[in-house]
Amino acid sequence: TEQTVVLKALLGHFEGKTEKQKNHYKEGTLAWAAWVIARMGGWKGYASESKPGNKTMRIGLMKLESISLGWKLAQRICA
Repeated sequence: TEQTVVLKALLGHFEGKTEKQKNHYKEGTLAWAAWVIARMGGWKGYASESKPGNKTMRIGLMKLESISLGWKLAQRICA
């Protein structure tokens, strides 16, 4: 889907430099997408940190929706 393309484009920005801050889920799966969305919502990605909650996921989803809208608009303008 279009949002999957956006998540793939954003992945490099949200993955950290250390192995612990990499998305280890299979690309395109729900777990993979949830990891990226959680990072967008402010979750740091460390195992010692608690799992992302509802607020974090909501913030990430809102950001994804905004970025996806911008992506759509850019595709129309450039087409």
